[in-house]
Amino acid sequence: MKLTKRMMALALVGCMAISGLAACGKADDDIVGTETIEVSNANAGGANSVFNHDAIGEGVTLGQNDLIATIDGVNINESIYRAYLWSAQSAFEMQLGMDMGTMKDIEIEGGQTIGAIAKDNALKSVALAIVANNKADEMDIKLSDEEIALIAQDAKSFMDINGEIANLHEFGEQDIIDLLIGAELSNKVQIALSETYMPSEEDIATEVELAKPAYEKVTARHILLLTTDELGQPLSDEVKAEKLELANELLERVKNGEDIGKLAAEYSEDPGSKDNNGEYTFGRGEMVPEFETAAFDTADGEYWAEPVETSYGYHIGQTIAHQDADENQIKDEYIAFAKMDFAGKEMMSFIEEAKIDKTDAYSKIEIITNTAPKFELMPEEDQTANNESTEANSNSVESEVAQEELEPTEVAQKELETTEVAQEEKLEPTEVAQKDSETTEVEQKELETTEVEQKELETTKVAQEEKLEATDVAQKELEATEIAQAEEMMATEVEQSEELATSEIVKPENNADHVELDESSLKIVQEEKDNDTVNQ
Repeated sequence: MKLTKRMMALALVGCMAISGLAACGKADDDIVGTETIEVSNANAGGANSVFNHDAIGEGVTLGQNDLIATIDGVNINESIYRAYLWSAQSAFEMQLGMDMGTMKDIEIEGGQTIGAIAKDNALKSVALAIVANNKADEMDIKLSDEEIALIAQDAKSFMDINGEIANLHEFGEQDIIDLLIGAELSNKVQIALSETYMPSEEDIATEVELAKPAYEKVTARHILLLTTDELGQPLSDEVKAEKLELANELLERVKNGEDIGKLAAEYSEDPGSKDNNGEYTFGRGEMVPEFETAAFDTADGEYWAEPVETSYGYHIGQTIAHQDADENQIKDEYIAFAKMDFAGKEMMSFIEEAKIDKTDAYSKIEIITNTAPKFELMPEEDQTANNESTEANSNSVESEVAQEELEPTEVAQKELETTEVAQEEKLEPTEVAQKDSETTEVEQKELETTEVEQKELETTKVAQEEKLEATDVAQKELEATEIAQAEEMMATEVEQSEELATSEIVKPENNADHVELDESSLKIVQEEKDNDTVNQ
């Protein structure tokens, strides 16, 4: 099974936008392997972090337990890496709507598995945090004490709620603090870098011109005469013909001066607009194509030349007014996007330039699967504080991985659309139950069909057996006839035999007399011959 590069780009965006962990949780005592980390106050963990002080150089160690890699000479131990790996895993699960245990062996284009990519992304995220920290130190960017305290409190809250997950994945509260501070510094550095760039006037003009159609709007009124029933099934041809006749009549009436709004209130079958003079204001791509084309292609104040047929029915319409695109709005949005896109690519280059050396312990690390955490990755109350920086980081990484340019409107809607896709892929419990019910009904129907087929087979079998029995009866009747004939024949033969026997019984007596007579005659003849012989 393989995934497209586009889907993987979305997943990578989630992996790198680690600031979504903010405002997630806590615990006073955190166990990592055999070591216990104690936090005495809300800011202690933040103060203990190597981030947000000076440049992190060779020989500095992050995390606990086994050494799994070095990044520009910085020692990366297993616990800090495990925190980043859990974050990368959670992002994949959120973006793709599947548990990592299910999809970790799925291959994408290029032959890599999702599990291997999650491991690699986690290590790159650690690298991004380190190089961003050093770039922040160079640019004199620091988090305030209040920001550090908030991050420390978020980490404690996370551990309170999700301590089991942390213990399962073998990372601790300090690892979460380091992760969050590194992510926040990365976002601040990206924003700062964006301020160093400005797209050319030529690029701005080109993008504004290309984006204009997407920003245009039109206001139109219409009367809808439905050609489908309440179930969406087409009406009969006869009824449709009557509707079309009425549509033409109404078009003539509005052209002759009657108020289309009043006629809409009386005749329109569109519940969304009939009580609003049949009026809508919309942009391109929001209505069915035939309706949109008629509205945009007709001059202000003009009625549509004829009833427009769509999948809903016949529309008698009037274009009220066109609203041109706001070029200043397009320009501002494009500039903001171009700046963040530039900064994002710069941040990606930092990762590419980092020297990452993995140890044997890294190859032994396996993806650990678990149930979903008991919090939202981006709580509503935290979105205001993190939205700008998180969107900046997300847009930059997607631009590099996907290698596509987004339209300005796409930038504004990106995260919302991604969330909606993830939500649409997950069925509500009632929908799951409904589908189970439907599946059961299908299985029942299949069973009933099988039973019908079985009964038909049994009926055929019975018919065959009856036919066979009838044949057997006929055969037996034939055999009985043959037996009767044979018996009759035998009786005849017996009768004949008895008659023959009777005649033969009589004949031997006659023969015996005849034989005795012949013997006497022979005896006389013999005696005469003997006498002749003596005489001679």
